[in-house]
Amino acid sequence: MAVAAALWVVALCVVKFVAASDQDKREAPEVTHQGIQGCVSALHAAVCYLRAGDVPQASDIRATFHRVVPPLETAREIEQIIPYVGGDGGGAGRRFSINTGVTGRAIRDGEPYILSSSAETEAKQRAELKSDLGYTAAEVRALTPGRYSAMAVPIRGKGGLHVLGVIYLDSSGRNVFDDESVTGMILAICDSIDGFVTQRYQE
Repeated sequence: MAVAAALWVVALCVVKFVAASDQDKREAPEVTHQGIQGCVSALHAAVCYLRAGDVPQASDIRATFHRVVPPLETAREIEQIIPYVGGDGGGAGRRFSINTGVTGRAIRDGEPYILSSSAETEAKQRAELKSDLGYTAAEVRALTPGRYSAMAVPIRGKGGLHVLGVIYLDSSGRNVFDDESVTGMILAICDSIDGFVTQRYQE
């Protein structure tokens, strides 16, 4: 049953990727990001499915995509280009410094980054964000409170010389993205999204 469930999740993702690619081929990249939103929706569904049985807060997992604002060689900002999948669905259009947060860390290091806060209170968790991830007090106040787990995966695209964007997920649950099976699934799907980004925006 576990194998069948995993295959079902993968099949769902493949169908979403194909549908998104077909639609986006007919539209200009600067006009729409529905293809990326479809890919992120598939990722979100897979993660929620895998975590539903053992994480009470799995239903509030959010996922989105941030692009690195050009020029890539001297990038200073990232921009959220699609609304959150999950949560209130907002957020598109916001810009952040590339020097802060788990997204900034993933882009600067070129490697996936997982945040699992063990802070007992919201105040302590926000203090961690300032001390460990470079946020200012004003930036921390603007963040959605109570997000104790997060994961960011860089998307490199064709050639892999520069990071083009980052897939970001978060949750109010604890250790949501730490499980190896969950991490492995996220990285596998993000690898497919990387291929989609290459096909959609770079070919």
